[in-house]
Amino acid sequence: MNYTAPVGTDNCTGQSTAQTAGQASGFCFPVGVTTNTFVVTAANSQTATCSFTVTVTDNQNPNIATCPVTRNIVGCGSGDITGPAYSSIPAASSYAEFSNGTNQGVGNDNCGITSVSYADAVPTGFCPVVVIRTWTLSDGVNSVSCNQTINIKHTAAPGEVGGPVMTTSTVSCPADAVPPPVLPVVEDVCGNTIPAPVPIITNDLFPAGCVGMRTYTYTYLDNCASQIFIWAYVYTIDYSSGLTPPASTMSTVSCPALASNPGPPANITDACGRTVSAALVGSTSTPDPVTCEGQVVWTYRYTACDGTTTADWTHTYTIDYSGGLTPPTSTISTVACATLASNPGPPANITDACGRTVSAVLVGSTSTPDPVTCEGTVEWRYRYTACDGTTTADWTHTYTIDNNIPPVITLQGDASLVICKGDTYVDAGATASDDCQGNITPSLVTVNPVNTNVAGIYTVTYDVTDCAGNPALQVSRTVQVIEPLAVTPSAPSEMFCSQGSSTITVALGADSDAFNVSANLILGTASGYTPSQTNLPGGSLLEPGAISNTGGVDAVIEYTITPYHYGYDGQNDNGGGDDCLGPETVVTITVKPEPVGANQSIPICSGGVLSIDLQGIINAFGNGVASSFSWAAANNNDVNGENTLPTAGGLINNQLTLVNPGNGPQIVIYTVTPTGLNGCPGMSFTVEVVVAACEVSIIDPCTCLDNATTLVNGQFSETIQVDGPAGDSWTVVLAPGLYQMASLGPPAAPLPVAAGTPLAEGPPGVYTLAGKHIDALGYSISVTNGSVTLSTSNTCYYPNPSLSGLNDVYCSQDGAQVATVSAQLGDGSGPATVENILFELIRQSDNTVVASQSGVANTFNFNPSALAQGHYTLRVTFDGADDGVGHPGCEQAVEESFEVRKVGCGVFPWNGN
Repeated sequence: MNYTAPVGTDNCTGQSTAQTAGQASGFCFPVGVTTNTFVVTAANSQTATCSFTVTVTDNQNPNIATCPVTRNIVGCGSGDITGPAYSSIPAASSYAEFSNGTNQGVGNDNCGITSVSYADAVPTGFCPVVVIRTWTLSDGVNSVSCNQTINIKHTAAPGEVGGPVMTTSTVSCPADAVPPPVLPVVEDVCGNTIPAPVPIITNDLFPAGCVGMRTYTYTYLDNCASQIFIWAYVYTIDYSSGLTPPASTMSTVSCPALASNPGPPANITDACGRTVSAALVGSTSTPDPVTCEGQVVWTYRYTACDGTTTADWTHTYTIDYSGGLTPPTSTISTVACATLASNPGPPANITDACGRTVSAVLVGSTSTPDPVTCEGTVEWRYRYTACDGTTTADWTHTYTIDNNIPPVITLQGDASLVICKGDTYVDAGATASDDCQGNITPSLVTVNPVNTNVAGIYTVTYDVTDCAGNPALQVSRTVQVIEPLAVTPSAPSEMFCSQGSSTITVALGADSDAFNVSANLILGTASGYTPSQTNLPGGSLLEPGAISNTGGVDAVIEYTITPYHYGYDGQNDNGGGDDCLGPETVVTITVKPEPVGANQSIPICSGGVLSIDLQGIINAFGNGVASSFSWAAANNNDVNGENTLPTAGGLINNQLTLVNPGNGPQIVIYTVTPTGLNGCPGMSFTVEVVVAACEVSIIDPCTCLDNATTLVNGQFSETIQVDGPAGDSWTVVLAPGLYQMASLGPPAAPLPVAAGTPLAEGPPGVYTLAGKHIDALGYSISVTNGSVTLSTSNTCYYPNPSLSGLNDVYCSQDGAQVATVSAQLGDGSGPATVENILFELIRQSDNTVVASQSGVANTFNFNPSALAQGHYTLRVTFDGADDGVGHPGCEQAVEESFEVRKVGCGVFPWNGN
């Protein structure tokens, strides 16, 4: 609930108010009595205390809109239930579990559900097993329950248990394929054993009485008659004797062409006495094909009647070649370097004794000395090899090496470079190469006099000779060592106000090409300064930007200036790479702060008085203290009261009134300029004031709730509306006679609308509060936004019907009777107009309506002789028509009871005595 917290006052400033017990405004209060206590403490630590209580009651049961759905679970019994697990006694759960995707329950409570529990009944039935689960929702005071049905049924197929049973065997004859001696033990998923069924026997054909197959198939059906397990036992009838072929043969021939098919061997018999002939499989050559020497094996195969039992017979030929080779004449030549003594390539092909072509293959080279590093001989050897791989002949070519070419030196890196004094110089060196020796860099002689601690120009030289004593042309490099001097700023430090700029310039020292600047904020807050600058020429400004300080204290920025000279490559690396850095120089700039506010937008009702604390805006923005303010409003001809002349002061307190409220909300803009304690001007900001004509109205007066249980407790609903500027905050000051819409209907006591209750905004600028009030009592309400208070009130009436013409007792012999209803307006100003009258004659013994009448007629006819003996109630519901302001035409009921007797009556017609 929301309420306005007490604020303490004191004759001296500096007091503070704090809540020490209870709940803060805007939080939920628990059921029961909560005491809110506030303590105001003066500047001298003296205190005063006030408190009030809030009572919250809960008299409404929780509501189960949807009970959890019926669940179908795969399993054997209650132990398979999850989400939550089976419990025969009440067990705790949660609303999240009650309403999740599995249970899908929906429940609610006006004060919130505090606990969820469940209890499961004893399981019943078989396939499925049924469990009734009772869910209970509680709000800590009241509870409600509902039942959920859970069905448990297994769906998995039965299976073999206790280890596998053999399912196959092999026999020699079909007569041996009898029913299997051992059957499997089969159970359903819940552990129930299934008896063995009668098997189905399937026979395959047995061609030639040699092989075949017989299958015994058993189909097990589970107890739910929904799943099966199939088990089969298979016999294989197979001929298993072998074959014995004749002994294999062999011979030797000179040529592959002579290794021809030798023809089939003689027939044999199998173990059963059947004749078996050999069929040609083919020949196998090793290598394949045989081009010089090798073997050719011819294979014939005997196959038994089963098509799988075989035995092979072979005849093997051996092919063997012999002959010699004659190579060409060997050759010689002279070259300058060993690298030129390369492979001369193979000599021409020759033919062997059988006329086949034979090519030479490189064997390798032989160097003298080995290796030849400068001068010597290299012999290359090629070899002819006959097809048998053993008969060979060699051919050679011999080179003589004579070296007479000088080497060459190549400089690494630049021939001229610049380095910084004090740096470490690492010479890039040079490389040396020789046409014959290749890389001879390790033989270089380097003379390096460079001293980086002394500025000056140095020459580095490089020399080398090859293995034959040939000298290379000398190569050299020039190295310059330099030292840049420090910069000279036009001032060592500077101070100015926020938004100001620096005037300091920087002059370069000797041997400097440019300078870099890095800025570091060492105190306070600032923006607009340049954190890093590179490659600045001499005479440049230290800081090119305007610097702002909105932090409330002086900001100090330290600038570090570093000069540098372009490095040995002559390229500008912005002070990095190989650039030479000079000594650093530090300059400080102090920026005085400025007060800064933020643009504001404030709504106000016409006739309201502004109270805008300008220093409070500065404080809220968090940017310092202003010593003074200057402000003025832009003129708006549709508003009176704004001060358009420049005004000094920290409070805007104009009273603003709309000239013509019909023109809609108007805007007055104040421009404020603060000045800091240090004399620095701050940035101007604006305060936009939206002035609107505020009014309160009732948008649905006297809406009947038709909930009366007596002639005086019927209720009406109404919505109070305030039209004002958007973004405002309206709350109730007092609302006697107005009750919360959440209140229960009669006869329960309604809940009052408390002071401080907020009105809801929507759409912008429209604030509403819905409530109830009671027949003939009415209500009044005052609301405020802190500067304007608005009020309204209303009283509405139910009609007041009355019933006449009924006696307390009737005899069954009494004749026809007439009951009459009439109604007056609730304020007694006259008769109420009828829209409809419903008469209902109710037998009290079973609360049955035995007769009824609906229409505009105000009389009801009945005959006691048509009624059974007993007690009756005549209930009349009077629905009035709209009779104008305050009389919307509500439903109001009135009833009277009487007795009908069959015995104990006096003279007829009976007068009830």
